Amino acid sequence: MRHGKKGFKLSKTASHRKALIKNLCNELFRHKRITTTITKAKAVQPAAERLLSYAKKGDLAARRVLLSRLGNYRVLLTPKKETADKKVANKTVIQELMEDIAPKLKEMDDARKTANSNYTGGGYTRIMRLGKRKGDAAELAVLEIVGYENAQIEKQNATISDKETKEKRRMTLAERIKAKKEELKSSK
Repeated sequence: MRHGKKGFKLSKTASHRKALIKNLCNELFRHKRITTTITKAKAVQPAAERLLSYAKKGDLAARRVLLSRLGNYRVLLTPKKETADKKVANKTVIQELMEDIAPKLKEMDDARKTANSNYTGGGYTRIMRLGKRKGDAAELAVLEIVGYENAQIEKQNATISDKETKEKRRMTLAERIKAKKEELKSSK
């Protein structure tokens, strides 16, 4: 009997299972939404909720717990324009959690507490079923952080607008070159 043995084994050894949950949590906090199997999503959800609660505390002890549970996983961002050598700016997942995600969750908690006096916290992630995967018919699910439903759409819109601005820059550069050529012809 499995008395007092909650959680999913996922047909993996303890170290492999721990590494899997750590990696899925890192990816969840990095992308705000991941697609995985239902069983893995249900295994990751309690761990992710706990880590989000630590991030919400925001003190040094919580940061150290997050560092021990998540590692020093880096999120690659766009190069900073201030730097002379155009280094790629690195930000850790823990910084992302403490600076971006946690304040939003605190606001959400405050709103929930005003609406319901019995609210004690939690409910920061949600699992939505997608259906069966084509190859092995495994049940798929999306695990996402509540409040970041449109994160993927915003990211796609940002890339589209970046492409449009690049095209505009190219057009203005071409126009500049054309104007300079005309100036040179007229000065001769």
